[in-house]
Amino acid sequence: MAAAAAGLAQTPAGQTMIRKAGLDPAPAGFTALAFTSPRSLPASLRSRKPAVPVSFLIRDVSGSPRQYQWQILLVRRRRSLRMASGTVAIPAGHTATIGRTVPASCVGRQVELEVRLVAPAEAIDFRAACPWRQGPAT
Repeated sequence: MAAAAAGLAQTPAGQTMIRKAGLDPAPAGFTALAFTSPRSLPASLRSRKPAVPVSFLIRDVSGSPRQYQWQILLVRRRRSLRMASGTVAIPAGHTATIGRTVPASCVGRQVELEVRLVAPAEAIDFRAACPWRQGPAT
């Protein structure tokens, strides 16, 4: 019996019956956060205090428009320094691309930059080597 019901649910007629009965919940929306061109992010820094271009996208995959607060942070030994921030309104089902050039400086042998959304809490980051530095990695 359960196998027959599962088989019926896979057909167009069965899916219509399930929707009409209110048993098929609407698909959950979500937010996607990604670097627009991850391969263009620097693997190592060329100067001691570089300006690093950071470009990322926020995709709203939901049924309603949303406002997103974003931040670009310089992460140093468990502390974060805000290098850029803003708010962007995105219509439902659309994408916004944000690009900023932020100052960065090394502590130890690498630098870490993080892009963070406040709500929903999402984050992506990347690290770049500091080849002229000596000392322990952070």
